[in-house]
Amino acid sequence: MKYSFIIPSFNGSKYIKETIDSLLSQINISDEIIVINDNSTDDTQLIIESIQNHQIKLINLSKNIGAAAARNEGLKLATADYVIFIDSDDLWASGAYRIIDQIFMSNPSIDLLVGYVEHFFSPEVEKKLQQQYKLPPISKAKFGASLVIKRSMLLKSGGFNPIFKDRGEWIGLLSNLSILNPKIMDIKDVLFKRRIHETNFSHRHKDLSSYIPALRQHIMMKRLKK
Repeated sequence: MKYSFIIPSFNGSKYIKETIDSLLSQINISDEIIVINDNSTDDTQLIIESIQNHQIKLINLSKNIGAAAARNEGLKLATADYVIFIDSDDLWASGAYRIIDQIFMSNPSIDLLVGYVEHFFSPEVEKKLQQQYKLPPISKAKFGASLVIKRSMLLKSGGFNPIFKDRGEWIGLLSNLSILNPKIMDIKDVLFKRRIHETNFSHRHKDLSSYIPALRQHIMMKRLKK
């Protein structure tokens, strides 16, 4: 099996090398890491170019298009059997590659593998903030790099809808995938670790109205399916 790891990044230079290292320490030589640099203004490009590894494909966009559209750009370039989307501040869990590869080697008909996610505080987060916020328990993932998706199924689904924001694009994607009746396997292994830092900490308290369009689409699709 071959895997494509797609990393959209806008000004993600602070953590992106850690993200890539968490992948390179596990993946096989035939796998690929596709970094979509979403017109970053920091030194993301320099950091990626300094990692001299033929498995990394760097695409520098001339304008900022947002995470959902950037993931779609990565999907266009992906050549592997399965695709994993991972954000530039998160980590793939140690041992995750071995787990998924064994599963797909034994069950090649699976279209969507769903694992667990573990949250962690980035080292620079002040203790005061850590005390104010209780990390979520290890749980089944609803988005991110704990979802391993067959590339052919992603292409049929149309990928991410850039109109949806703040994880709403994942609701839209999973809604479209559900219409295709994918063969799904759930596992309780942690596949990715989501970093909580001072930037995305505040996002957890945002107005949930950004999810409403995606939820409406999901409900409509469910009704049409019936």
